[in-house]
Amino acid sequence: MLLSPGQAVYFIGIGGVGMSGLARILKGLGYDVGGSDTAASAYTAQLEALGIAVDIGPQTPDQLPAGSADTLAVVQSTAIGDDHQQVAAARGRGLPVYHRSDVLQTIMAAHQTTIGISGTHGKTSVTGMVGQLLIDCGRQPTVVAGGKLPQLGTNACHGPSQQVAVAELDESDGTVVKYNPTYTVLTNLELDHPDHYTDGVTQLLETFTTFLTGLDAGSGVLVNAGCPLTRRLLDAIKDRVAARLVFVALDKADANDADYWLDQMVERPDGTFAAELHSRRGEVVSLALSTPGRAMVWNAAFAAAIGLELECLPASIADSLNRFTGMGRRFEVLGEYNGALVVDDYAHHPTELQVTLSAARQRQRYHATTWKEACGEGRLIVLLQPHRYMRVHTLWQDYLTIFGEADVVVVLDIYAAGEAPIEGVTGQRLAEAISQFHHTVFYWPSTEAQDWQRILAQLKAPGFLNPGDCLVTMGAGTVTQVGRQLVEAS
Repeated sequence: MLLSPGQAVYFIGIGGVGMSGLARILKGLGYDVGGSDTAASAYTAQLEALGIAVDIGPQTPDQLPAGSADTLAVVQSTAIGDDHQQVAAARGRGLPVYHRSDVLQTIMAAHQTTIGISGTHGKTSVTGMVGQLLIDCGRQPTVVAGGKLPQLGTNACHGPSQQVAVAELDESDGTVVKYNPTYTVLTNLELDHPDHYTDGVTQLLETFTTFLTGLDAGSGVLVNAGCPLTRRLLDAIKDRVAARLVFVALDKADANDADYWLDQMVERPDGTFAAELHSRRGEVVSLALSTPGRAMVWNAAFAAAIGLELECLPASIADSLNRFTGMGRRFEVLGEYNGALVVDDYAHHPTELQVTLSAARQRQRYHATTWKEACGEGRLIVLLQPHRYMRVHTLWQDYLTIFGEADVVVVLDIYAAGEAPIEGVTGQRLAEAISQFHHTVFYWPSTEAQDWQRILAQLKAPGFLNPGDCLVTMGAGTVTQVGRQLVEAS
């Protein structure tokens, strides 16, 4: 193990979704775990309930526990830079400072079978689906996900038998190259983190070249047979990949050379899908999902294929996936306000936004049927908090034309996520640009505390949200608070 038995471990930024999951697992393994974060959250509350001490507020060097390099280790994430005062203080004391990816790799390596979920879109949902079906199939997995698993009410769990682990492998900072799982799922590839991949798609492909060519012979890589960028990558490097390539066709048109493929896909009135996943061995998994959107069928196809690779019964896989209710912040239905459905979603990349809005429109139409006499067809209203200046700057044109499904688009200020502003890249300017392609676009400031109270007041204003409408809050930042507060006020 990277960490020594009995060693204390201090997480800087312990409330982050990835860090909190690792802290939970290390606590389950018997480590003395603590950490710091600038603000309390549901995750820090869960950790404290496990007996983990969390320092909330300004993160200062004096909060680091006493100890030497033999008795104390410190963990940081990419969001916590080397210039962070607690990191600097730890190094100054000669303490080992590990990146969260090193800790995750160490945890995974202790298991007999490991499953890594990577790619640009869908990682969290696929991880949650695989985790749930392994739990339901009695495999007692260790699970580390980038969101709350509905069955567990949290983002991670430790499998006591250490037989199998499934984890989300983050490509955003390039640390995906550190892992060597037994099975890899590569959902798709698209440029999403230009802050790290400063050379664009070329650098992204170089990173995944390093990752895929480093996998052991005998391991398996499940890839999206219809993803153009993945195909481009594999065409260039397949002779250098020792792992077995397993193609999953999410569209029947790509099924000719696939090992698994979707067929008989049908959209139901509420926006959920039924479909069949077929294997070349003749297995069939009959899907009738509870979560809406075409993307969820794609995610379920990867999860079902992993289940079949692990020799789970098709009927057991179907039963588990069909009961899956969705990860936290992934088309999470929060409730209603004044008869309007309120949904929260983590989507922030233009592709994710467009796919989510397609699902939201279908769900809104279904919701409106229960209120038709009161409000007619109802409307789809989007509250968008753009995420990171560099992403918005790089993908600016892609944002402008993706809101065709929405009746109303409200754009908030950009959530910086620690980035410095870029001149001319603002929420207000983005709203103005979108308005050239969409008939009803508003800009609402959201940088100050009083702005958020004003946003809630505007949403509550008579006539803004009506029975049969659907409000979707979208973004990876603080916009998630809005829908929750709105539902609580209903």
